[in-house]
Amino acid sequence: MNLDKLKNRKQKLLERLSELSEVIEGSFFKREINGYERYYLSRMIGKKQQQKYIKKKNVDTVRKGINQHQELLEIVKELTEINLKLLKEETD
Repeated sequence: MNLDKLKNRKQKLLERLSELSEVIEGSFFKREINGYERYYLSRMIGKKQQQKYIKKKNVDTVRKGINQHQELLEIVKELTEINLKLLKEETD
């Protein structure tokens, strides 16, 4: 990928980052308790696992936030690769 393409791709990734406003880190799961489905978000805080009850009306929002978190991680990985390539180009 040439220098201009790298810079354009970087800009698009940065623009996409600004759209990820509902990021939620964690794992989503449901559990049946006394015949009722209950939804939870599980996440690590330090070395301890925390589970937070999620109301049914918020399930889609939490799932969207978890998906955005995964996308965020992928964007950061790609930005790292682009930045390293740009550094190499600038030093050559």
